Amino acid sequence: KKSLSHTHKNIGKILLLENTKSDNKLLGIYQDITAKPAAKFGGKGCLYNQDVSSMIVESGLIIVEEISFGSAGLFNSFVCVKR
Repeated sequence: KKSLSHTHKNIGKILLLENTKSDNKLLGIYQDITAKPAAKFGGKGCLYNQDVSSMIVESGLIIVEEISFGSAGLFNSFVCVKR
C-alpha cells in the first residue's frame, strides 16, 4: 500500500482502473464468499472484493476523482495525487 505513493514524482497524477467490491449487497456477499478461491484459481492473486478507495487513502494519496462504471459499481477509475 505504501509503495503506491512512491511510484511517481511529486508532480502529476496517478490514474488507477480497479475492480472493487460492489455496492449491490447481494453481489458484495457473493464477492466476499468467492474472492479468495477466485484469486487462487485463475485470478492471479487479485482479490476483487477490496475497498480500493480506502487502500488509496491509506497509501498516502488523495483521490481527486472517482468514477464508477460497469454494473453495480464493480469497476472504478481513480485519479489520485500525492499529499
